[in-house]
Amino acid sequence: VVLKQLFNRMNEQRCASSLYKVIGFFVFSLCFARTATALSSATQMPLQMHFVGNGVESQEYVVVLLHGLDSSCRTWKSTLEGLADAEIPAVAVDLRGSGQTPMGAVFSRDQVVSDLDTFLLQYYPRRTCILVGHSMGGRVAMCYAAQHPQNVAALVIEDMDIGQRRLIDSSTLHMTPKQLLNFDRRADNSNDILERLMEAGYTQDMVSGWFDGGRIYRRNDGSWWSDVNPEFRCVCYREFCDNSVGVDAWTAIASKINVPCHVFVASTEGTICKEDSIQDMVRIFDEHKKSLSLHHFTKAAHSIHNSAPTEFMDTLLKIIAPVTQEGGQQFDE
Repeated sequence: VVLKQLFNRMNEQRCASSLYKVIGFFVFSLCFARTATALSSATQMPLQMHFVGNGVESQEYVVVLLHGLDSSCRTWKSTLEGLADAEIPAVAVDLRGSGQTPMGAVFSRDQVVSDLDTFLLQYYPRRTCILVGHSMGGRVAMCYAAQHPQNVAALVIEDMDIGQRRLIDSSTLHMTPKQLLNFDRRADNSNDILERLMEAGYTQDMVSGWFDGGRIYRRNDGSWWSDVNPEFRCVCYREFCDNSVGVDAWTAIASKINVPCHVFVASTEGTICKEDSIQDMVRIFDEHKKSLSLHHFTKAAHSIHNSAPTEFMDTLLKIIAPVTQEGGQQFDE
């Protein structure tokens, strides 16, 4: 039955039908069916990403905001409003598997980067981007900038370093990747959502906070929906953290990018960054004779943009100002 399902899935995705690839896919699916192999450069057709813009238009540039784990584009509400007040175009997206964007058939770092690139070409053609990534979104931003350096006018990494982070060390989830496969974020009532997320490993206080904060909400059809997806957390660790991707992407950025790069670090109590990894980021840039700007937010929690919004916005506007004055740069198609 499993093999039949795999054959059907591969036919639907128009994958190669050789027996070797079928067996390879079957073996890998035992580990995690939604994660593509690191060696494969092939990606599926990018899916439709959910996003929220701030209503400001420019033909030259756009600020692109990427959320972290257990989050969605909703986390950027105040940032979008602040940038709108400054008449700066901005958009926040739901990454694959988070918010209102579906997981799709394949989850790999190349696919996530391809999603973002296709989105920008579709909705913001011929514009350069000021890329801002919070936490896990920072890792995504690094990978995008490493692959598409010509499309980035400035890079901002918010409270994320480049060190390896193992899923086994994450205390949040206690279900296995296989158990989290196809996690259903829709429910007929709020109790079902609460029970599913608690079964995955989140505490009742965390989930209750997401109800209050709008990450779990009732939709127009009466059903309940969770923007939080534990499956997304699991595959992100596998693709972006439990490996050398952080170091590799950051090294590629240092060798390719000639635009301002900034790292925002939260307070000692709030940051998830390790000091030795931050120093590695500085060292790599120094070795490539590039300048990296570090910004320490001494009173901020991990989500700097929400816990220290005024300081965050003031700093971001200073970063954006030179780009707007120069009129951006040509977006590569």
